[in-house]
This record gives sequence, structure tokens and C-alpha cells, in this order.
Amino acid sequence: MKNLSIVLLTILAAGALVAFYPAEEKKGFLEEYTSYMKKFNKRIQNPEELFYRASLFKTYVEKMIKHNADNTKTWKMGINQFSDWTDDEFVALSLGELSTDLPSIPEEEVNAGFRGAVDWRNTGIITPIKNQGQCGSCWAFASTAAHESYQIQHKNQPKTIVLSEQQLVDCAHDSPYDNNGCNGGYAARALEYIKDFGQTTNASYPYQAVTGSCKTKTGVYRTYGVSQVAGCSEIEVEIQKRPLAVRVDASNWKSYASGIFNNCKTSLNHDVFLVGATDTYWKIKNSWGTTWGESGFIRLAPGNTCGICLDKSPWPV
Repeated sequence: MKNLSIVLLTILAAGALVAFYPAEEKKGFLEEYTSYMKKFNKRIQNPEELFYRASLFKTYVEKMIKHNADNTKTWKMGINQFSDWTDDEFVALSLGELSTDLPSIPEEEVNAGFRGAVDWRNTGIITPIKNQGQCGSCWAFASTAAHESYQIQHKNQPKTIVLSEQQLVDCAHDSPYDNNGCNGGYAARALEYIKDFGQTTNASYPYQAVTGSCKTKTGVYRTYGVSQVAGCSEIEVEIQKRPLAVRVDASNWKSYASGIFNNCKTSLNHDVFLVGATDTYWKIKNSWGTTWGESGFIRLAPGNTCGICLDKSPWPV
């Protein structure tokens, strides 16, 4: 059945694309897009939708080639699961940080508090990259990444520990936490929930990428509290002691593949996990799988890139 679906998709793609592209482009691009669909498990049954997605993909590839040929760029674009999405779809389906009134934090000199290069991945306390899917649950993934690292670093838990983001999506929404499942939330408030109720494992409460009813409110993995810092200087000092969750504007991250990214806005809409810093970049663990970015990570230019220093950055204690 799976092979039949792929054959049908290829036939549909051929019918939709042949009439659109010049003869010299038809075969090569058809093969490229159908290969892309297979790689990223795209299942498109409607010919009109297929035609639309293929057109978006073609435009994206052309943009990528032009961008990557520009030697003045500090980062490269690449092919990933978002390459046939519009920018609006990407923001709506892949981010998930709720807006708040930002505190008044003054602009700071780049690397004002830098204390030396650090990469917490080298210590074994950073758990593997996960994928939030088409659910605005980044806040649950950032807080869970922080909690997993805390359990390894301070509670002697195994490096294979995998805790449940779905539990937070389903359960951490009542006051005073006020998260909104797949429609957004806050890593800091999720960590407060973990402090109050604990967190269970992904094996006992697996991720579904949808907002469901709360099945298990408590868990055996707990913390004592939540601490936060704000501003580039404090973050640069704190990252020497531990990784921490941060808020960013990821509106322009759709096409990132490698390098040091600096094409940012500053309207915070995404929670991620800061795992390292040097004098030339922040190292960020994201939650979009390993096919995005540098095997799931992104390097940001130092300083307030993507608004990383604009709001409080939490970690469990």
C-alpha cells in the first residue's frame, strides 16, 4: 500500500507539473520534488494542492541557490520539511510562544559579559533532538530539555532519560500556568508546573502533537524551583554554569541549514534551549528534528540576535 501511494503521488505530480514547467525543466524538477516528498513523507492526494506545493518548492529552491551563491552571507539555506510551506504556514504551525509585554531591558554591548567558550553538549547532559511536529508546543520542548539536563547534571539520572512533553501540553494549562497546548505557551511556566507536580516519561505519556485531555497530572521527576536571568550579560555568565531555556523570534528560521544566522526579527515567538556560547555565536538546540539546521541545532550571531536577550531565560533548580 505504501509503494502504491508513492506511485499515485508520482503520477499526480507528473500530471500537475508537466503543464506548468518548460520542457527542459519538467523531468528534472519532477524527479526532484517527488524525491523530496518521499524523503519527508509528504502525502498529498489533491492534484491542485500538489501543484501548489510543487510551485512553492520550486520557488524555494531557486531562492536557496541564489542565497548560497552569495559569499557575503554568513549562513546557508537548505532543504527541509518546511521547503514547500509558505512563511505564514511556518509561523502558524511550527512556532508556539505566546506573546507577553516584554520587560524593559536596555540594549547591551555584544559579548558584554562573555566568560569563555562553553558547549554543554560535550558534557553529556544535552539529550537528543526531538520534533514537535505541526503543534505549537516549543515551550513544552524547551522546558523538558532543561528538565532532562537538570536530572542528568544534578540527579544522576541516565543520559538516556526521555521525559514527556505531551504531559505538559495536556496538563499545564490551568491557572496559574496558563499555557495553551499546541496553540502556544511559556517554558518558564512549564517549569513551574514541573516543580509543583513533577513530570513523567515519554514512554508512559508519549508525544502526539495534538492537545488532549490530561491523563497523568503528576510525575516522579521533579525540581525544587525555577530561576531566571535577563539580558545578554547575565545570560553569557549563566551559560557557563548550565544550559537554559531562551525566547527568540524564529520567524525567519524556516530555511536555515548551517552557519551563523543573523537574519532575525525581535518579536518573540519561539522557545528553544541555549546549550553553548562562544565569542562568535550562541549555540541553540531546537525542536524541529534533525533534518532542520545543523542536525537540529542553530548558531546565532552573538548579542541580542533574534531577541534572545529581551526576556527572562529560565532553568530548573
